[in-house]
Amino acid sequence: MNDLNVNLIEKTPLFVEGLKGILHSPPVSKFVRSVSSHSCLTANSIQMPCGLLIANLETESPNSLICGLTQLKKQHSDCRIILYFDNISPKILKRLLVSKFEGLLLRQDPVSDFVQAISDVAMGKRSLSDNVKKLILEYSLGIGPKKKKLTEREQEVLQLIIEEYTTKEIAKKLFISSCTVETHRLNIIQKLGVRNTAGIVREAMRMDLF
Repeated sequence: MNDLNVNLIEKTPLFVEGLKGILHSPPVSKFVRSVSSHSCLTANSIQMPCGLLIANLETESPNSLICGLTQLKKQHSDCRIILYFDNISPKILKRLLVSKFEGLLLRQDPVSDFVQAISDVAMGKRSLSDNVKKLILEYSLGIGPKKKKLTEREQEVLQLIIEEYTTKEIAKKLFISSCTVETHRLNIIQKLGVRNTAGIVREAMRMDLF
């Protein structure tokens, strides 16, 4: 594969524009489009001349996106996929390696690593950035990022939040006050380093906390 038609899955406008800046030179022959999710991409897949797909793993549930992209590769055998992410659990990283996507990078990797990954993939090589290789080594040695500790009660509240129970419903189910539920919710938000309930769900899924 020498020339690449590129599709991009990314929600953040600033990052989209940044990637576009390196997607208008060889081996890229055409930047096709940017979409915010896998479902938006495949809605018109019959019109998708997909030589290379670059995707932010965290635009949706990692497990869901990996399944979707694996199916995409089955439908479009010539499609090559480069994924980038902030931090992921050992379980998700293992899935990515087994799935044999062509390129893996961290979101904070330098532009030169993205350029190198595109070049490697164009030549039929698999590309793992130095930071991804370091992450693989850390996880294999058991020294990767640790899951944040939640108490048993916080884990119960977390599970119910994920199941879309309201504060009042959680309080009734656990035989505690709504005020106590909110306290647990705030503690979970603080421990997971997020800002709201949507962030709780996203981070819990990423870290395999349930």
